[in-house]
Amino acid sequence: MAEDPSLTGVIGVIVLFSCYFMPAIVALLCDKRGAGGVALVNFFLGWTVIGWFVAFIWSCTGKTRADDRLEAKRRHEVMLGKR
Repeated sequence: MAEDPSLTGVIGVIVLFSCYFMPAIVALLCDKRGAGGVALVNFFLGWTVIGWFVAFIWSCTGKTRADDRLEAKRRHEVMLGKR
């Protein structure tokens, strides 16, 4: 059974783009605060490999928006004297 070369090419391109934009994908899925910055660094400097690693490390570290909401809730509780 022969494979369709155009389908193989399309799948290959999808896999390559997914690998290239992995830092941006991780930042968006983890709801990172600086996801837009990660995506920009990844897009413009990812081809340098160093830029890709910088974007990937940035996407795996730092605060998420959920962390910000939790911190704001704790601050609000302290201001109300509930602790």
